[in-house]
Amino acid sequence: MAEGDKILVSPCDGRLSVHRIGHDSGFYIQETEYSLKKLLRSENLAKRYEDGYAVVIRLSLEDGHRFCYAAEGVRSSGIALPGVYHASHTPAEESFPVYQENAREYCLLRTVRFGTILMMEVGKVRNLHKSPRKVDKGEEKGYFEFGGSAVILFLQHGKVRLDYDLMENTENGFETIVKMGERIGEQKLPKRAGKASGRTE
Repeated sequence: MAEGDKILVSPCDGRLSVHRIGHDSGFYIQETEYSLKKLLRSENLAKRYEDGYAVVIRLSLEDGHRFCYAAEGVRSSGIALPGVYHASHTPAEESFPVYQENAREYCLLRTVRFGTILMMEVGKVRNLHKSPRKVDKGEEKGYFEFGGSAVILFLQHGKVRLDYDLMENTENGFETIVKMGERIGEQKLPKRAGKASGRTE
């Protein structure tokens, strides 16, 4: 684990991309486009993360399929959202349905330095904890079973300064390979109200 109370770490191995969260903006997860409201199925919760960031970490077969907490804090109860199939119109589609929405689970992680982080896992997942409890950075949160998977961190506006290379790579159309426990950002300190006058060395 990257050390330091002010350091946010990747919760898993994978390919990382960063997306600004707007009111109507969307992003792709496992070839399905979502808005934040659609992903969470909660308009009120989605509003808490507007103007913040969605950090999407896509796992492939060669990545470790365990994941950890990205920071120290107190987690909420887990919320599970089942997948939804699109309407079938042909016998072939009835035999081989296609996901319109992937199954996913999330919890809220209340931290001292990074605000409240929403941690979501997309795919067939087993979370070790279901009830509220204090957790440590790097503590195992759960693991994915067979199938496509991704971990998403939703960050509130003004709470985290993500590392520049992650932002730049996404803007240029690239994902960044990260490992569980690797630094991805740091606490964003509030700007000073103004400059002091008459400072002496």
